[in-house]
Amino acid sequence: MRFVPVIMPNGSLNVFAVLDGRTPTLKWLQDQVAGCIETVCTCINGDFVMLVNEEGIFNELPVNITATDLSNGTSNILGNAVVLKRMGSELVPLTRTELAMIAAFCASNAINTRKVEPDDTDRD
Repeated sequence: MRFVPVIMPNGSLNVFAVLDGRTPTLKWLQDQVAGCIETVCTCINGDFVMLVNEEGIFNELPVNITATDLSNGTSNILGNAVVLKRMGSELVPLTRTELAMIAAFCASNAINTRKVEPDDTDRD
């Protein structure tokens, strides 16, 4: 079993299971990012790439802070981001160990990088 994680703009991670030897179709990937796809490198490992909506700004998709951080902040990622592994000239789903790396990054990002603004209604 292999896995396709999708990082959502709210920081959550949706994970889809894929049978070994199978890869998601282009249509399925486009459905996940809501449009045409472009690839973005990640900062975790040179083998991981994200597929994102190439027209996210025109489609007014929300900023995806977790995916932006995963891209090392090289560009703002808008909307959903699908993570796959580069294997030669192909993009393939992740192993359980690779999925754990992405999940750990997303969890640490959610814990450590969100700035909390005080709410004026919060009083002791």
